[in-house]
Parts: sequence; C-alpha cells; structure tokens
Amino acid sequence: ILLLICVYASLLFCSLAHAFDDKSTESNLNILLNHINYGITEGLSQDTVTAIVEDQEGYVWIGTINGLNRFDGNEFKQFYAGDDEKSLPSSFIRNLLIKDNETLLVGTDKGLVEFDRETESFIKSNISSQIGEQAIWSLSKQNNDVFIGLNNTLIFYNKDDSETINFENNSIGEIKNTIKLKGEIFLRNYDGDVFRVAGKLTSKIFERSNEISLLNNKIIITNNDGIYSFDYSLKKISDIKLTTIEINNNTNNNKLYGISSNKLYQISLENNSFTATKIGSLDIKKERLNKAFIVSGSDIYISNYIDGIFKISEKNNYIKRINTEEKNIWSITYNKKNITSINNESDTFNYNEDFLVTRIEKSKLHHGPKSIVYINNKKLIGSSEGLFLIEDGNSKKLIDKIIFNIKKFDSKVLASTFDGYIYIIDKDGKIIEELNTNTGYPIYDTLLIKNTLWFASQSGLFRYSEKSLKHIYNQDFVFNLTENNGTIYFGTRNGINYLKDEKVHSLINRKKIIYSITSIGDTITAASNREVIIANTKTNKKYILTTNNGSFKDYNSQSAAIVNNKVLLGSSQGLSLIDPIDVITKINSSKKSKLLFDELLLFNSPIKVGSSKLPKNLNTVEAITLKYSEYPFTIKFNILGDTNSDYDFFYFLEDLETNWLSTNGSNSVTYTNLSADKYTFKIYAENRLNGYKTITKELKIIITPPWWLSTLAMSIYTII
Repeated sequence: ILLLICVYASLLFCSLAHAFDDKSTESNLNILLNHINYGITEGLSQDTVTAIVEDQEGYVWIGTINGLNRFDGNEFKQFYAGDDEKSLPSSFIRNLLIKDNETLLVGTDKGLVEFDRETESFIKSNISSQIGEQAIWSLSKQNNDVFIGLNNTLIFYNKDDSETINFENNSIGEIKNTIKLKGEIFLRNYDGDVFRVAGKLTSKIFERSNEISLLNNKIIITNNDGIYSFDYSLKKISDIKLTTIEINNNTNNNKLYGISSNKLYQISLENNSFTATKIGSLDIKKERLNKAFIVSGSDIYISNYIDGIFKISEKNNYIKRINTEEKNIWSITYNKKNITSINNESDTFNYNEDFLVTRIEKSKLHHGPKSIVYINNKKLIGSSEGLFLIEDGNSKKLIDKIIFNIKKFDSKVLASTFDGYIYIIDKDGKIIEELNTNTGYPIYDTLLIKNTLWFASQSGLFRYSEKSLKHIYNQDFVFNLTENNGTIYFGTRNGINYLKDEKVHSLINRKKIIYSITSIGDTITAASNREVIIANTKTNKKYILTTNNGSFKDYNSQSAAIVNNKVLLGSSQGLSLIDPIDVITKINSSKKSKLLFDELLLFNSPIKVGSSKLPKNLNTVEAITLKYSEYPFTIKFNILGDTNSDYDFFYFLEDLETNWLSTNGSNSVTYTNLSADKYTFKIYAENRLNGYKTITKELKIIITPPWWLSTLAMSIYTII
C-alpha cells in the first residue's frame, strides 16, 4: 500500500522565491493573429473537441464527444462507433496519441483501440484487453514509454509492449497528464492537483493547477497566479497568468506555447532564465479561452471545448494584421520612429514602432479620401477641401483645390490635384513651384528621381524633365509608381508594368486594379483586390498572397508606407504589415506538400475502405478493379496539410488520354463508360504561390469486360 502524503500548496508557497530571471516580454509588434475556425459547419463531427494530434503524414486527428475526425487541411473524414469489431468502441473520444510516429492510439470512454491505416479500421491490442471498457483519461508518451491514465490507475509500458507496469492510488482520481523525470513520475488529475510519485512515496505538490508540462528538463506548472517550476522544490518563475500551456513530454524541448487571456505566448527556459514572448492576440473573446488546450505541429491548434478548433498557421499570417480599432485608413506616413495614419472620419492615429497607439487627434475635415505627410515636424493633410499645413495645433490652408495625393521626397513635398496640377512645397511649408501638366485629369501619384519628375494620371504615365513633358504610356489609367534598381514600375487597372529602354513591358496582368506599389531591396509589393503581389525584380518571380495568406479583401489607393523595411498597408478593414523579403524566404523554404488520393465514388456514392471493392485505402491499394458497367466512378484527391484552392491539378489517364488536362479547380475526376482494359490514372498539383509541383501520384485501374466478352465466353465461341 502506497503512502499518500498531502503537502498543500499553502505550505510550499511560504518558501517560494524568484530564483529564476524572469524576462517576460511583449512581441515587437502588436499583431492580431489570423486564424481559421473549424466546426460542424465546416465538416467537424461535433464542436466539443477533446483531443488533437498530428501524424507523421500530415493528417490532423481531432477527437470529439461524438466521433473521431481526420483532417487533411481541406476536408474532414469521420469515424464513429459501430456494431462490428473493426469500429470504434465508443464515439466519445477522450484522448489521442501517435505512438512510434506511426500508430494512432484512440482513447474513448469505453476503452482503447489502434487505427489500422491500410484498412481504415480499428483493432484492439493486448493493452486494450487489459483495460477493458474503462474510460481513458489521458494518453502520452515519453522516450520509449507510453502512459495511459485511468481513474486512480496509471498504466505504462514500452513501445514494444514487452513490459507493463500498473500504478494504483485511490486518492488521485482521474489522471489527466503524466510526466516522467529523473526516475520520478508527476501526475495531474482532473481537479488540477499535481502529485509526485517517488518510489513508494506519493505526495501532492500543487493544487488547482491549470496545466503541467516539461520545459527544458524541468516541470512547469501554471495556475491563475503565475508560472511555477518544480525541481525538488517549488519556485515561482513568472507572474504571467497562463490559462493553459502546451503539454510536452520531451525533455529536450525548451519552448512551449501558452495562452493568457486571448494572447498567444511562446515561453522558454534556458540557463535559469525564463522568457515569455507574446506572439500575438487572437480575435476571440477572452472569456471563450478561459478553459482551452493547445497543440502545435506544422500549425498551432487551439480548442476551447465548445467552438470546434482554431488553426493558426504561418502561411495564414504571411501578411500580418495590426491589432487596432482604426478602420477605413486612407493614408499612412512614417516619420522619426512614429507612424501616423488618417482615416475616413479624419482622425489621425499615432503609433509607435510596436504599433501601439500613442495618440489620437481629431480634425474637422470632411469624410472621404485624404493624404498625410510630415516635413520638418509640420503635418500636411490633403483632402477634397484643399491642402492644409498643421503646426502646433494651428491649421493653415495652402492650396484651395481637391488634393489627390501628397508625397515626400527628402526635403520636398509634392502635392497633386484633381485638375492636373502638381505643387512643390519646401521644408518650411511654402509653395516654391507650380506645374500645370495640361492633362486636365487627376494626378494619382508622383515620383521624383533627382531632377526628373514622373507622375501617374488618368491619361497614363508621364515624365517631366528639364521643363519638357513626355507621355510615356497611354494604354490605361496609371494609379501609382515606384523605382527599383533603376527601373520604373507602375500599377494600372489590370496589373503592373515596367519601363525598360524606353519601352513598356508587362510584369504581371491579373485583370485587377493596383492600389499601391512600394519598393524594398530587390522586391516590389503591390496591393490589389483580395490579394497582395510580391515580385522579385532580379528573378522576375511573382508571389500572389491571397486572403488565405492574410490579405484584406480590399485596400485603399496610396495607403502604403515603408516601416523598418516592411510594407504597411491601409484598408477599410485596418492595417496590415508585410515583410516581402522574409515572406519570399519562407515560401521558398516551406515544407513541400503532398498530394494524396482521398476517396473512390461509384455511382456518386463513396466506397468504404475495407470492403471487397476497396480492401485498402487508395494510397496503398495496388489497383482497383471495376466492371465495365460500374460507372460513373470518381476519384477524389486533396493536398495534405494545405489548401486545395492554392493549387492547380493536372491529370492524365494513360492509354486513353494523350495530354495532361486541368481539373479547372476541382479536386476530383470522373470517368464514364470506359472500355475493358488496364489503365493508369496519374495526377499532380502545382502550387500557385511558388510554382512547386507535387510528386505525381498513380493509381492502376482495371475495367473487366462484360460476360459475353470474357475469356470463358471467347473460348466457347471458338469451340462453337
């Protein structure tokens, strides 16, 4: 009989000291993380999610109180309890675990089973028989050991099932988490109490914890007062109140994710130095995350047990969203480490470089488009009411015309008007030159390079040099322009063009308006409708970032600025930030996605894996055999761990088709009335973002002849 010694937290806390150096920090940027919420509407079997794991192939498995779900990044496949032995013993999934990077263990409220990948069925092991129909409260692994938490009982065994050890204690209750460290076992129960098992001695070391985990070979415990470390004694290491942390059993891991309020943190512990860095905030009400759990793999998944799952991925945040309440932003300027924007309501928001609001100023200007710049600590605002100089709270109208755009070049500001005039203003706010372009059209943008003035207008692109005006391009409206490595790039209603050797060339034509265009290094970044285009001007390679990558649905014309080698864009939805060079690097180094067969449909009905028609899943079966009359049949496929909409699919049926054909956005191919023969179906996908092509998948298809053309029938015909 084991001795249970309850050492209450109140006694331990008396000797607590900050023995660790707490370097809790906020992130450099005030970011609102883009996330995707998956629930019943998106195909999840139930919104009450109890467990999430990612397997080696890239499938994400999600347990709910009504079914097990396999998610490939596009669609959910559900598994439920059934009357046969190959089904789940219960649809109430409590825990999931990937054992040996291959086998999926499924813990239910009626026992434990393993998933057979080939037949997509469930089998019972020796451990399953030992457990019977007991509820599985936790599953975890550490090195070669697998831990199964039951009510008052812990079962652990090595991966080869060669040795099983049972630990029982009627005072612990439901075991929710298990960690083995330095020959000792630490258990957390359903109530949040944490127990230390050292040999035959079991002691309670903490009460009402939010979670426990392993960080850099130390036990980490969180509760509503802060974060604690246990290494033979309990020490408080941070005042950050994490409602949950990522459960980790790897002794070498020195970073974990955690949630505080609606903020996502990454915590680390190295050389007795604790650091908590805020990754960003979530657009989820704080009270919805008071109880949640978090899992990380290729992406980060969060469940609050009631709203399905929240997925946070790097590719969804290539374009970062600034956490601000400001909307309808018409213009942005960056001056002396301060960022200033002006919106439709004529409010000017001032931000520091972390994008925290430092000041909000009201003005009496009418609603509508505006431009703003600073010069020599003076603020210039252009609007439909004119150009205003604001200094020390006093406003002075410099130009009584509709101002379309104002732009700063060193110590000069260029203000362009609705009726085709350009005004040059010095650092003191005085108009030193007036240029009538004689176009009679609005001047949308200007660019000053040494003594040459370029301007974009409704009638095209112009160059003004040595008092000589030349019309460079007149095939479309030109809305904006920039210079990169000596080349002029400009945006139109359809795409981006550039000027080389006095000739205009098309860089990209998306049949969409370009709202703004900026230049950083060897890249240009253009905001458009529902997308942002990044082009490498050295390689001429283009990257299209869509709403899947964080793009807003629309952007405002000329609402762009460069802040610390990043592009800041304004829109009706707020502010977004892009680091084009970093994004290109991440895209080019990102994990290559796999194309996998998903499902076989016959007469528009799915064929069950494990049936006589499909004994194994489509990715492992050698061939499928169909009768000549079994049509139409459909082959479905998906990109594993990525979004199908980011890919183009191309297929080819050997011995029937002569060229690769596009699926035109569909993730399935249907055939009807194939002649009796042997075929090979081939399919690959190409990523629209970086041009990467997946490995070609193949599936052998055998169409058997009708009985009157069978080998037996032909033999009879010969005899007759």
